Amino acid sequence: MLPLIKQFVHCLFHPFKGLTPFVSKYAGGVNFGNSPYQKPLNMAEYLALTWPFIMAGAFYNLTLFPISKLFSDRLGLNFSENDFFISPVYTMIYELTLVAFYPFIGFLYVKLWTIVIGFVMDLLGREYELRDVELVASNTLVAKSFLIIPLIGPFLAKLMAPFYLYAGLKGRLGLSNGQALVIVLAPIFLVLSLVMIFLFLLVTFFSSL
Repeated sequence: MLPLIKQFVHCLFHPFKGLTPFVSKYAGGVNFGNSPYQKPLNMAEYLALTWPFIMAGAFYNLTLFPISKLFSDRLGLNFSENDFFISPVYTMIYELTLVAFYPFIGFLYVKLWTIVIGFVMDLLGREYELRDVELVASNTLVAKSFLIIPLIGPFLAKLMAPFYLYAGLKGRLGLSNGQALVIVLAPIFLVLSLVMIFLFLLVTFFSSL
């Protein structure tokens, strides 16, 4: 277990070096300077190692909810106790569900990014191995470590996930800055494309009336 934690910490603090091709060639690990380079973690190991951070984030949210409500009341934002979506019951259900189903949610997250990265790599005409793409997608889960920080943890986790993806695309797959950036922004392009298609169909429908 300790080697897995060391490799996880290495990927956390060295995003551009933790996934270099050099690492994957040594199943047993090899010393490079003073840093132990182990074989890359797999998706299941990433999920297992980040699960405690999801629990910590849920604990903070459940603990800080009464405090945030107190500040809201002092600011004059007197929410109704019957409003389910801002009630302690809703918060508890949401957080416990997130913790319980995190492995499944994380699995879908990694697979979705694997598909997106592979699709864009095909469009760019770049050769790749599926296991490397899945490794890059899985490595973005290390951003969940920031959930251990109260209050700003969720914001930092969302902010750092694209950064770890960018670092993995460059460090593991050898993409250029522009190519890596295209993949990182791919979901935004996809959403905008779907919105434009929806608006086009909507306009076409009303024009035909």
